Amino acid sequence: MSIIYRSLQQLKRQQAQQKTPPIPRTTGVMPSPWQVLWRVIFTIVGIGAIIYAGFFWTSGQIQKELPAGNYNSVKEYDNTSKKKQKPATSSIKQTDEKKEFFTHTFQIEARKKPPPKKPETIQKPTRALEKYFTVQAQKNQKISALNIEIMNAFRNNDEKGFQNGIARLKKLLGKNSFLVKKWLGVRALKQGKYRQAEQYFRTAILKNPSDLALRINLVYALLGSGDITTASKETEKLLREFPYSKKVQHLAQKIEQLTGE
Repeated sequence: MSIIYRSLQQLKRQQAQQKTPPIPRTTGVMPSPWQVLWRVIFTIVGIGAIIYAGFFWTSGQIQKELPAGNYNSVKEYDNTSKKKQKPATSSIKQTDEKKEFFTHTFQIEARKKPPPKKPETIQKPTRALEKYFTVQAQKNQKISALNIEIMNAFRNNDEKGFQNGIARLKKLLGKNSFLVKKWLGVRALKQGKYRQAEQYFRTAILKNPSDLALRINLVYALLGSGDITTASKETEKLLREFPYSKKVQHLAQKIEQLTGE
């Protein structure tokens, strides 16, 4: 029994030696309040030292980049200007600038608008003007009546009445007037005096170039004198200026028949 017991004891010992020793568990110890305080103080001091060193390093770099000069006067001027300046916020400045801008633009737009026009007062004509217009009206009535008288005498072949009317018309308007030259040219054209009629018509056209009857009579005078080329040119002018006139179109057809174009 003793031998078996001993062998069992040896086996237990061997098994105990082969097993790994258990890992000792460490129990945490809470630091004291003083230790926590000192750790916070040391951390703050370290961060402040880093910031302080960085500030001095950046200021040194800026001073190296700036040109050499005396900046004391500038600093003093800045301090005095800051003292003199009145306290004002940026928002108030911005609103003041906007108000000035809008008032300036409104003034410009107001200048662009023209001032209102005053109503025109129609003045009554003076006695001199009334007298002048009445004289002109009476003169125009005499001219129109005399023109009708000359036309009737021309149609009725009344040479004496025609000459009497031309003489009165010369006294009223002058011998070089438009109507006098026109009627003398018409009479010369009827009598077959084509060169004389052409001269009368050209003189009258210079004074009244818009008279269509004068221009047509000039073409007939040119045709009567045998100057077909000039007559054709005058007809082309009439077609450009009076394209819808039937008289001009009829005259152009006659020119085409004579020229054969």
